[in-house]
Amino acid sequence: MAGTLEQKTEHRFDMWDTNQDGVLTEDEFLRVGEQVLGAYAASPDSPKGKAVMEGIRAFWGRHLEGMDLNSDGQITREEYRAGLERNIRGNDGVEDVVVPFWQAILDLADESGDGALDSSDSIASARRSRERAELHLRRELVARGIVSG
Repeated sequence: MAGTLEQKTEHRFDMWDTNQDGVLTEDEFLRVGEQVLGAYAASPDSPKGKAVMEGIRAFWGRHLEGMDLNSDGQITREEYRAGLERNIRGNDGVEDVVVPFWQAILDLADESGDGALDSSDSIASARRSRERAELHLRRELVARGIVSG
């Protein structure tokens, strides 16, 4: 994403603020983790699913430690802005939290389990995405009465 650091910070906050209420909560972070699992049709109980969810919980915990200035268990936009630089770039945040979280997502995407992402992994992911989109469209058409269930 091109733009200033401030624009990137705002974009990242908005990405995590899934209900757009101006406050980040653990539930919103977990919801993003669940969306990642859903994109790969992975169960949160599978080893890869557990790794993703553990990673997102650690990611949230690191954010909370460095950004929740008033210790209320949530992060406002102002707290996020103030804490981003200190939280992620300081205290080995990238190595301790961000890298393992993204590694868990890459492992999830590695359909073949060979430790590398290749075209077969991409094709399988694209096929699942298309199937989910078709199912969602079908449900929407049925809900609107356009087609019968």
